[in-house]
Amino acid sequence: MLYTCICIRCPKEFDEFIFYREAGGSGWFGLPGDYSPASRFVRLAFAKDCMPESADEADAGIKMLDTFATVDVPMGIMYDPDEAAPHYEQTQCTIVMCAESKRYYFTSATNSRVCVVDLDEETSEGTTELKLIKPPLQQDILQLK
Repeated sequence: MLYTCICIRCPKEFDEFIFYREAGGSGWFGLPGDYSPASRFVRLAFAKDCMPESADEADAGIKMLDTFATVDVPMGIMYDPDEAAPHYEQTQCTIVMCAESKRYYFTSATNSRVCVVDLDEETSEGTTELKLIKPPLQQDILQLK
């Protein structure tokens, strides 16, 4: 296996070779569990196929979020060297929706607790006004005693 670039800030030229990154996350290409789009797609499809039956909607939402977690990109893995604004990329949030109940289950990069928004409850007054729902952005850790 040829590892073209095992780093997130790899040089574009190395001796007489010029390397081209095909997409974000391909700096890990060839390593088991790399973050290239193709590897993430295959990993998600395999994980989805292995998921057991869910007991109810909430269980299904949590299992889907767990399945999507197999392709989350953690902070520090992908680096964009854009000269104007170099930055690290990461999965910002993961959202799954139940079309029957109109509930959205989600987690964010800064808070892994599963949150849910029920659109039927939020629109029960028959209003057409937009409503801002602020998710908890700080990680809340439950200390057990």
